[in-house]
Amino acid sequence: YVNLIQIKGPIGQFQVTPTVGCVPLAVQFTGTIASTELISFVTGDGTAFNNQVNIPYTYTVAGRYYPVYTLIDSFGCQVAYETTPITVGSYPYPNLPKDTNVCQGNYVQLNLPPGDSIQTSETFLWTSNYGKTYLTCDTCQHPVSQIDSAGTIIYYISSTSYYNYGGSQASCNAKDTFAVNVIPLQPVFPGLNVRICPKDTIQMHAGKGVTQATWTPNLYISDSSSPDPKVWAPDTITYRVTSDNGIGCSISRVITVWPITKVVADIAIRDTAVCSGAQVPIDVVVTQASIKDT
Repeated sequence: YVNLIQIKGPIGQFQVTPTVGCVPLAVQFTGTIASTELISFVTGDGTAFNNQVNIPYTYTVAGRYYPVYTLIDSFGCQVAYETTPITVGSYPYPNLPKDTNVCQGNYVQLNLPPGDSIQTSETFLWTSNYGKTYLTCDTCQHPVSQIDSAGTIIYYISSTSYYNYGGSQASCNAKDTFAVNVIPLQPVFPGLNVRICPKDTIQMHAGKGVTQATWTPNLYISDSSSPDPKVWAPDTITYRVTSDNGIGCSISRVITVWPITKVVADIAIRDTAVCSGAQVPIDVVVTQASIKDT
């Protein structure tokens, strides 16, 4: 007969709390051991401890970690015990660019970076100091700002990443602000059209309050760089007037000048009889003459 010797090996039972959270995540490892001479523990992020069971530890980098206790008994038998994996979520800081300027009537594309690879989902919420956001979407990752009035709008973004692993859940929220300065355009409005008699001259205006303007083409015009030039076009010409506000925002409008060969008028009254000394109102409607429509 041969006597058999049964060696059980080292025994351990371990727990960790919490198992899901936001960086930096402080956790507590606890456990019980038996038949153990040596203990080696690795946190999963490159840190190791020897001959310790109850260990407080803080994870400072987002990621998923797999801690392992390795127990060795007096016979040299070795057993590895894995704890519950640790999920460390990151705060989804929007990392928006610096405040920006935009010309009135233009748009601004807003882009938020994606979350980390271990998150379950992510939500976004945009608000503004105006109440209304003027965004194409208030809960999207890549909305477009389409504010059409001059002024400064401040956007407040709240971004939340959600983590779920092994039945445990956590959410990490980050906030940021971003300002869009909408630069007003010059009030360019030269009118709708111009009719002009041969060899006549008519006064043009780029718009009320416009102090700087450029007119093209530079034909039959007294000063193409004046906001209020005179023109004497012998043929039909469409002028484009452009004004810049001095910081890169410009606006253009067009106005057509066409010549006419005669003045056409209509007296809006029928033949009538009146007493001597009476007055009769006569309305004259001029349909063609050197005139600027507004």
